[in-house]
Amino acid sequence: MMQMDESRMESSRKEARTAKAIAVEKYKAGDLAGAKAFAIKAKSLDPALCGLICLITVLNVMIGFEKKLNGEVDWYSILEVEPTADIATIKKSYSRLFVNIIMDNDKEVGSIVEATNILDESWRVLCNEKKRLDYDKRRGIQPQVQNPRRVRNLFKGKNSSSSSSSSSDDSSFWTRCHHCSFTYK
Repeated sequence: MMQMDESRMESSRKEARTAKAIAVEKYKAGDLAGAKAFAIKAKSLDPALCGLICLITVLNVMIGFEKKLNGEVDWYSILEVEPTADIATIKKSYSRLFVNIIMDNDKEVGSIVEATNILDESWRVLCNEKKRLDYDKRRGIQPQVQNPRRVRNLFKGKNSSSSSSSSSDDSSFWTRCHHCSFTYK
């Protein structure tokens, strides 16, 4: 019985290595979607296979880079965050993705320079408040997360009489998530 389980596990590992090799070939040929399908198959067969985390992360970054919204690269998709994400969430995701690429690097995957450059550019755009606001405007989305200090000032000034506060929409309000400290309008 034990011999059968070991034989089945070795068969799965061999099939995973084959699926990974096909994924790498497809990646090098530019078929990112096909490469990702085989990489995911390899992961389901042997999650501990060397270089698989790097390959899947590189594929996700490259697929995200190809994704356009209003003619703009979707930097949020590349970093796997929502447009409402705060800087801490963006930094955490950037770090996780970067470590996945660097720590699990496998020579079979090939050059990871392009993927790391894309990650770096997404970080440069989304961590800089001015660049991020400009980027969001070009994409046609309204930024949802506000600076917490500005939100506190809004709460303090709510009772004061001003022409701008009287013209604001009374049906909206500010709230903060107790778990992640996101601030929403």
